Amino acid sequence: MASPRRFRLERLLELKAKKEQALAIQLGSAEAAARAAKAEQDALAAMRESGAEDLSAEGSRRVGDLRPLAELLDRLDDRLDAQLAHVRHAEKTVDDAQRLLAVAHQERRVLDRLREKHAERVRTTDAQTDQKTMDDVAVARFLRSRPSEL
Repeated sequence: MASPRRFRLERLLELKAKKEQALAIQLGSAEAAARAAKAEQDALAAMRESGAEDLSAEGSRRVGDLRPLAELLDRLDDRLDAQLAHVRHAEKTVDDAQRLLAVAHQERRVLDRLREKHAERVRTTDAQTDQKTMDDVAVARFLRSRPSEL
């Protein structure tokens, strides 16, 4: 049987803290992946913009020169659309990880508060026990110091 001084949910609290740490690490990884996906999307958008500027640049160009550029821009558009979907998925993963971390943090805080209340109850019980002992000692001294009545 567990000691009344020991917090019985300590192991669960440790597991919740480890879970919260693991979720924080997952959130960091998800955020890094989202940043990388966004950076790649920005690079593709910059390439697309550069290609569009080349296409619209003034000068004498032949139709044969413009066709490969137009095809390249179409492929860039397709890659940009795919990358946008990838960025959205990465951002959803970040949002999910944030929600899970918030729930894990809340669960751990509940157990922390329970542990604090338990510690306070133990301190109160100890103080009451000490006070009772002091009262018993005081009563015993008083009774010994009293002249005995015959």
